[in-house]
Amino acid sequence: MIRLRLNKIARDAETDKVVKKESIFSNPITRKNLIAASTIWSSVGFICYLVWFYSKYFSGDFYINYGVVGISDMITMTMMIVLTKIFK
Repeated sequence: MIRLRLNKIARDAETDKVVKKESIFSNPITRKNLIAASTIWSSVGFICYLVWFYSKYFSGDFYINYGVVGISDMITMTMMIVLTKIFK
């Protein structure tokens, strides 16, 4: 009973008023941002999958190609961490 109640409501930290989770979809701006973010994340995930899948067709050694893709992913994640800290 308590867990069910906690799942249905959440507290807003700034105004300290109770906000229902259903209000996420009732606000058109938030709904549009949620749909856009989901679309972008799905697209990026699919593109990353395709890069890994088609890297076996690159010329050269199979294992070196996978190593290079892995190193490029590590560099990308490091750059994203730095950029997130700068522009946050």
